[in-house]
Amino acid sequence: MADILLIFPRVGYGDLFIKDPPLALLYASSIAVKDGFTVKIVDQRNCYKNWKQIIEDELKAKPMIAGLSVMTGRPIHYAIEISKFIKQLAPKTAIVWGGHHPTILPENTLDNPFIDFLIRGAGSIPLAALAETLRNSNDAFDDIPGLSYKKNQKLIHNQDIISYEKVPFQEIPYHLVDMNSYHRLGNKNIFVIMTSFGCPHDCSFCYAPLIYRNRRWAADSPQRTVDHMQMAINRFKVDSFSIIDDNFFVDMKRAKDIFEMIKEKRWKVSFQLRGVRIDDLDRMNDEMLLLMEDVNVRHIMIGAESASDRILKLMNKKITINQIIRVSRKLVKYPKIVPMYNLLTGIPGEVLSDMKKTVDLMRQLVKENPCCEISMLEHFLPLPGTKLFTIAKEKGFSEPQTLETWSKFESETRADHYPWLTNKQRRYIRIMQVASLFIDNKIKREIKIKRFEIGMLVLFSYLYRFIARFRVKFHISVLPAEYYMLRCFNRLIEKMTNLDFIHKKR
Repeated sequence: MADILLIFPRVGYGDLFIKDPPLALLYASSIAVKDGFTVKIVDQRNCYKNWKQIIEDELKAKPMIAGLSVMTGRPIHYAIEISKFIKQLAPKTAIVWGGHHPTILPENTLDNPFIDFLIRGAGSIPLAALAETLRNSNDAFDDIPGLSYKKNQKLIHNQDIISYEKVPFQEIPYHLVDMNSYHRLGNKNIFVIMTSFGCPHDCSFCYAPLIYRNRRWAADSPQRTVDHMQMAINRFKVDSFSIIDDNFFVDMKRAKDIFEMIKEKRWKVSFQLRGVRIDDLDRMNDEMLLLMEDVNVRHIMIGAESASDRILKLMNKKITINQIIRVSRKLVKYPKIVPMYNLLTGIPGEVLSDMKKTVDLMRQLVKENPCCEISMLEHFLPLPGTKLFTIAKEKGFSEPQTLETWSKFESETRADHYPWLTNKQRRYIRIMQVASLFIDNKIKREIKIKRFEIGMLVLFSYLYRFIARFRVKFHISVLPAEYYMLRCFNRLIEKMTNLDFIHKKR
């Protein structure tokens, strides 16, 4: 039984397709484990059928802390449910929230009767310090950096802490989770890794400038990065790495050194890269791209965002549509590298013609490079503290005042909350988001999950692709029946409780 019980809530229907290890909890628990505290991690995504029984059993040992890592949107719904359950059974256990949402909105989050503390930013130092303070049965919380708490009916926010984790990979307590229970699109032999934290850019819609103050970027050395990967290969027998940095190519020489060291290792593994910018790819030479092919970089997730230079400027992306097209055509020469483009719409100030430009770009990217994929036409999310949040409020957006309201900001329904959008724009955004999922071949090509429902989705993707491309080509958004069909499918997936087919042994 544990001194510290850490819980990762469900995300939603997306758990069926992508379920990464809870790195936030693993990093946050590292110092506490080193200091001798007993830590237990419960991942609700792995035990949705019986999570209440599992947590109830853990609470019998009266843990000092029950901590949750919480992201904006649907995860808040599950985190609230879990927190209320714990508070009812173990009122003396301190409930602590951490993660992006509590860090960005500490007042709104802590102003709830079922949350006792929250940690802003990196969690390892404050979590261990809080556990030590509670173990000593005192209330000297003032000196714990990054901690927020309630005192005499007031909310206290201690000094900020570093915004990223300084944890040697040898001290990340991977033993606290079953690494066999995680996957990406059905691939279980994939290891998710962060080699750097932060981003030096200041995009007006992004959480990174809020989490990583002063646009700070901190990276592991090439040697440490490769050693971390070697440990994963030896210990977990992985055949693929997913690098989920916010921005991997900030230091191009560092990236090249990592790839050259990997090439010398001659590993039989592949790589996915998140956090790839258009301007970095634009300045990348052929030598670098050939090197990436040589070391089996198979996917790169690229932030293209919009096909309107006006909207790109509003986003402060510091890229142009000409750069996006130039990069797309450059990558055609490297067919082993599959580019996946992230696109965004519903931004305050965006008009229907801007949206149509982005949809036209989506079609052009797929047409010019059959290997490319569109991740999804994502709906804008107004994050408090960002410049676009201020603009959204100026255009009539009503900031949610409760956690329950924030939990309703799901990807496919966010546009319903934005007063600057007309009904015609909302309908267009909805149907084009659905079309973006099916205009390429990613569902059949990428999803390896063996299940009847997924087989039906693959079949639907094959049949619907022709309709999706027709809608995209002519911007047809009337009779959006497939939008409601997909929402029903998402709810069906979310309600599935038996996900054991994901958890088979390697």
